[in-house]
Amino acid sequence: MKPLHKIATSATVAVTAALGFSANALAATFNPSEVEYHKLIVAGDPNGTPPDSPSNRVDPNTTTSPFAGVGSLLMDLGGGSGFLCTGAAISSTHILTAGHCLDEDDNGTADFLPNNVRFNLNFGSDLSHTITASALNIHPDYTGFANPTINDDMAIITLSEALPDGVPIYNLFRNPVSEGETFTMVGYGTTGNGIEGFTGGASLNVKRVGYNNADLFDVDDEGSGVNEVFYYDFDGPDPSTNLIAGLTLGNDIEGSVGPGDSGGPSFVMKNGSMFLAGVNTFTFTVSDEQIPGTFGTGGGGILVSSYTDWIDGIVKPKSVPEPSSVLGTLMLGALGTGSWLKRKQKKGA
Repeated sequence: MKPLHKIATSATVAVTAALGFSANALAATFNPSEVEYHKLIVAGDPNGTPPDSPSNRVDPNTTTSPFAGVGSLLMDLGGGSGFLCTGAAISSTHILTAGHCLDEDDNGTADFLPNNVRFNLNFGSDLSHTITASALNIHPDYTGFANPTINDDMAIITLSEALPDGVPIYNLFRNPVSEGETFTMVGYGTTGNGIEGFTGGASLNVKRVGYNNADLFDVDDEGSGVNEVFYYDFDGPDPSTNLIAGLTLGNDIEGSVGPGDSGGPSFVMKNGSMFLAGVNTFTFTVSDEQIPGTFGTGGGGILVSSYTDWIDGIVKPKSVPEPSSVLGTLMLGALGTGSWLKRKQKKGA
């Protein structure tokens, strides 16, 4: 395997021996005073047919956009620096994102206090709403990015206040994803094109959209046998760039992700409705000669359907009866049992 520079918070690590490639986490090192705020999802060939560019992929910051519930995340390290990721609303107070966005040193635990994590909405205008977190939950099986696997890289951010009315809340896709399923990927990360790779910085207020197909899956590293990780390749107009399966969706359609897109959603469309099916977490190359973000590289993330029980446990916790109600139930149960026993004894006498 050929290790690559990991674009995030820790050292380079190899990922999947069977496939022989290395992955790069997608949390962008972020300095608000230095970042150029106008870039994102990697687009197609600027000289292709039809020609493409990052500007063609911009989703407007309107209240009517179906992606208005996808916001940028800033994890503040202090001193004007931090990390930028992407997240999507799965309730009025919960944001789904990647675990490594909260884990600077890749040891599997959050390295930020909740009040240093901010969710930025662009709902009708640039940076219309900024809401701090009140709680951070990383999936309990996550042990750090590719430490030793890329599985379980998922987190939920609980917001300190509810999102404004009208912000889209995304339903989870609870069924297995099929090979060849088309994902709609949304994020605030680094942009570029398939010829040059990453060419621009991440953004707090400009999101872009790209599409790709789920080509390959990895199973649960805890042994359940269910698929947890998805992979796709970034195909160019020339079939020689095909890496895993299928051909390009089109030069102005197919895309990949970049640093800062971590935690962003991959949506699927079913019966006219949009569902959140994946969390984007990594890119990969297969040779030392490849430039990250160019045609012939790839990316992937975590399948939501494998984690719905954990997500529901945080977003929709089961109510617990008040202590007085529990006591009353126990007393009624005891009385009922005693009465039943009494009747039984009388009948048998």
